[in-house]
Amino acid sequence: MNLDFRELKVPDSSSHTTKPSCISAIHLWLVTQVERNDDDFSLGEALQSYHPLLEHVFTYLDKASLQCARCTCTIWNELATKELNKRISPSWIAFYPNGRLTCSRGFSYTNVSFGIFAYNPKLVKLDGTLCVHGLSDETKMSVAEYFESITEARLRYCVIACPSLTPIVPSTSADQLAVGFQGLFVPRIPHVETHMFRSNAKSAPTFRSGAAPRLRVKCCIIFSGSTVRLLEPFLRAYLAAERPESVALGGGFIYNKKSLQMPEGERFKDSEIFCMAFLQADGAEANFAAHSVVIVNETEDEVGFVNELVQFKEGLVLHKYGVLFRFCCKAKTWKVDESDIIRRHFPDFVLYGMDVNGEIGWNTGNGSTTTEELPSAKKRRKKDLPPYVYGWSTVLVLLTWNKK
Repeated sequence: MNLDFRELKVPDSSSHTTKPSCISAIHLWLVTQVERNDDDFSLGEALQSYHPLLEHVFTYLDKASLQCARCTCTIWNELATKELNKRISPSWIAFYPNGRLTCSRGFSYTNVSFGIFAYNPKLVKLDGTLCVHGLSDETKMSVAEYFESITEARLRYCVIACPSLTPIVPSTSADQLAVGFQGLFVPRIPHVETHMFRSNAKSAPTFRSGAAPRLRVKCCIIFSGSTVRLLEPFLRAYLAAERPESVALGGGFIYNKKSLQMPEGERFKDSEIFCMAFLQADGAEANFAAHSVVIVNETEDEVGFVNELVQFKEGLVLHKYGVLFRFCCKAKTWKVDESDIIRRHFPDFVLYGMDVNGEIGWNTGNGSTTTEELPSAKKRRKKDLPPYVYGWSTVLVLLTWNKK
């Protein structure tokens, strides 16, 4: 596996009487103050006079620091914005109940568009206590507050409750089923818009009211409670101007009442569907692609699974960066081996997976495009929509992109 990550040391919890879950605070570096007696010296002006040097310094700053730098002056704003636009790698964090915490290297560097946290409610409670150990202090907070603390202000993200999670970085077979929560942060992909929303059957006709007419849906990741009947009107309304085989689709049925949309802090309702959508303008550069596949493997046959995975990968244009979402039937017993196979075939991409209570998805045309005129919504029939609800299957959604 080629992912670059760091593992934080499990802190000593012997001082606690109530034994909360203890984790280490994420510190990327320490800044030491340097005193200078020359009152006329200005580091900002000195750096500004040497643009290559200033650009080099900006490469070491996290996103929050770059956002502050943008407010300094016109030149700093231009160079800081240029640096932010380069940071399009996905970032992630994973927590295990034993205190183990791993995250992608440069966790707070990415120019994030939105985030998604998935957690196992049997191992982690949103109102449960975490003790975050810093260099010289400790801070107690709830799990939900911790999610808020490691995301930037006003960032859109969701919290999904699911039976279990696929570890991004596997360690031992015991760890495979012991992931407490995992967070994935999707960067701002050039020429791609991301929408995150909830809706029900009544709001279906206005799903895309905020999107420009020339934007096309490239991918939908959707979650629902037990409301199967809302899926069809949702898909027909939101994808009315698209060909289904050109839109990557994946998701599943989850514990709705234990899931949240942030920063509003609202819990999902049984009568709602939650969607994360990726849209791209017609004629935009081909720097982004989305694909999905449903692999039904009731006999849990390794050869059959590998053959379908290889067939899915053939013909795909894989860009430098990417995320592979995996939605797996919770009843499957072959999940560990299946995850390892997926990682071997897509070693450079983050595998972000969760078990669900029913899988949602369909097969795309592996990036094939068409210039044929689309039929009007009134002429679209039920048979135009592929099967999209499965059991005992694995649904994969691949998002892959470049800088330009």
